[in-house]
Amino acid sequence: MEILAREELAMNSNDFYLCSWYDWSLWLQHIYTARRRRQEDHELLMEMFRSTWTRFYNWNRGDNPAISPQDFFRLSYDTDKPTDTEPKEEDKLALVEKIKRMESKSKWKKRG
Repeated sequence: MEILAREELAMNSNDFYLCSWYDWSLWLQHIYTARRRRQEDHELLMEMFRSTWTRFYNWNRGDNPAISPQDFFRLSYDTDKPTDTEPKEEDKLALVEKIKRMESKSKWKKRG
């Protein structure tokens, strides 16, 4: 904890050891808030660049498909793209065929 106080808050040893737990929790909240603001500032700049790159690319893309800003890089507030989780009909049929082949090659014969 002293390293954190020295590096993030520029406290000296005396100030750190004279700090109560309440004061220390306030200093930790200060560090958390400063880091969050710094991340938001970085993400704002990244958003500006990726939206500019996207517009430039889409204006000059020719026959290529359009892209979205998330295709360059993802940020913390981006939502996931919906994925197709339902298997296709061909995949279902292929799975059924594999299971039938495995059952026919089984070492253990069913008793009937």
